[in-house]
Amino acid sequence: DGFLGEARGLVEFHKLYGSDKQLFDAYATLFDRQQMWGRYDDAVATLGEMSALAQEKESALGQGVTEFCFGQLYLNTREPAEAEQHYRRAFNILKAVGERGRALRAGFNLQACAMNLGRSEEGLAMNDSTAMLLSEMEARSGRVNAGNHLKQSRYRFVLLQRVDRLKEAAPLKDTLLHYASILSDPSQD
Repeated sequence: DGFLGEARGLVEFHKLYGSDKQLFDAYATLFDRQQMWGRYDDAVATLGEMSALAQEKESALGQGVTEFCFGQLYLNTREPAEAEQHYRRAFNILKAVGERGRALRAGFNLQACAMNLGRSEEGLAMNDSTAMLLSEMEARSGRVNAGNHLKQSRYRFVLLQRVDRLKEAAPLKDTLLHYASILSDPSQD
């Protein structure tokens, strides 16, 4: 309750003094925690409030973050077809406004939706798009993000297997092991 109260306070503060980025990041955090902690009615109410404010402010960033959160909601309720529509809109909007990190997450989730819906070829096409986005992010920052590379490679590995392109998938095993060793995260083993 303390965390949620502070998150709500942050939303209210950024409504008055923050940028759209700070405001919608705070909203996304509040929504995410409400959903993760089983407060679904509150999460849906927060999402409705966030969506209305994004429209009122005509904020493309707010609309992109809202679409991403709608995708999260539907993915959480195991409705990948509905989630996919929201993630696709989020991916395009967030990329256009330069929110590459969240756009990349939307792209990864689009690949998961494609796998759940049995559309692995579409998932591979999105994997190509996220590879380009990841390259852009790293060129701008000058840093390699091993966690993102692990996700990128893991999705490609699984998607290639699902379309029976095993010869292309096999070399990715070494890539996965490489990034897993960099991360030193036992859960990735």
